[in-house]
Amino acid sequence: MDAPAASVGGSLRRWRTRRGLTQSAFAEACGISQRHASYVESGRSYPSRELVLRAAGVLDVPLAERNELLRLAGFAPMYGQRTLDDAEMHAVRHAIARLLDHHDPFPAVAVDADWDLLQINRSAQRMVGALCDLPALLAERGRGPVPNVMHLTFHPRGLSRSIANWSTVGPAIFARLRQETWSHPALATLVAEIQPWVPPTEPGTGGRGATLSPVLETQFVVGGERLDLFTTITTFGTAQDVLAAGIRVEHFFPADARSEALCRALFEQAEASGT
Repeated sequence: MDAPAASVGGSLRRWRTRRGLTQSAFAEACGISQRHASYVESGRSYPSRELVLRAAGVLDVPLAERNELLRLAGFAPMYGQRTLDDAEMHAVRHAIARLLDHHDPFPAVAVDADWDLLQINRSAQRMVGALCDLPALLAERGRGPVPNVMHLTFHPRGLSRSIANWSTVGPAIFARLRQETWSHPALATLVAEIQPWVPPTEPGTGGRGATLSPVLETQFVVGGERLDLFTTITTFGTAQDVLAAGIRVEHFFPADARSEALCRALFEQAEASGT
């Protein structure tokens, strides 16, 4: 008999299934017998704190969900859930600020695990301001003053209307976001919110475009000029806090010399005018 889903055994079974592990493979990776793993998953046996943490590591469970596994097993949470303003997060704030500031004149943003905006550099702030009415979008969404990058991107009056290859980029970004729900189930709400705005995948492309490229380029149209950018994502590799573990700094890089020159020119013009 299986344990309820809202139990430590049911949760471990769900994560094991998501990761595509058989019960025997899971047991071997955790250093326990398959019988013991079966008893834990069925609720006939409660795991020790050590086993919960070991199993969470084997299954690559996010820190917030590890706290929940510990709670379901009757133990105190292990990982902190600070905000970026907390004194203990000074080093994290400083690292993010350096990553963003040093990336000007190219856009860069920092987001949390829910894709809510944490910090933004001057180039990205100016680009967003030029391409959409952010205050109006925030007021319409009605969830406070913090923009959600995915909502801002997919909204019909958001960034999507200024992306020339949106029919290719939109489905690709959405597919990545939907995949993230496997490790961060809370994203399912955001996926449902933006799904009506996802453009149909171009026939025969699988959402990747007709030309095979090493990276997916986003073709922004800024002031009548096309700006081709691709992104890289930086994360904190040894995070021991729920927020820090979910932070991603996304850097936009020009895909060609023309786009680089345009980025630099737009940045210099804005700096000179003080806007």
